[in-house]
Amino acid sequence: MKIDFPVQDIMKITVEDSTEKLQRQMWGTTRTLISNAIIGMTEGFTVPLYLVGVGYRVALEEDPRGQTDGGNGQRLNMKLGFAQAVFVPVPSHIKVEVPSATKIVLFCKDKHLLGLFAAKIRNFRKPEPYKGKVSGRSP
Repeated sequence: MKIDFPVQDIMKITVEDSTEKLQRQMWGTTRTLISNAIIGMTEGFTVPLYLVGVGYRVALEEDPRGQTDGGNGQRLNMKLGFAQAVFVPVPSHIKVEVPSATKIVLFCKDKHLLGLFAAKIRNFRKPEPYKGKVSGRSP
């Protein structure tokens, strides 16, 4: 891979031999990784999650443990049909909004870390295969 800056604010990515499959694959991968880094630093990434199910609710509250274990002092209080509420501490690098009782909006500058936290939330309630009721479903 060759990364050049022919003009200020323009990046050019090229490969040595475009006939080799591995080099073409890495060309696209490198371009996407650089693009995601630029978008993450300028705009950030957002993931909306919807709780679909009878009685499913979520609330954002202060974490009584504070900012221990890398948290930002907030936690999600989710009622997902279990006997007890599920508490999920929010990591310090993720911003969370709860605009309604069934919607969670996650924001982060790192797409990978955002996806990991969204997957952690989704895993508390697996999709119900017959009626389609699921916790953390993205549209």
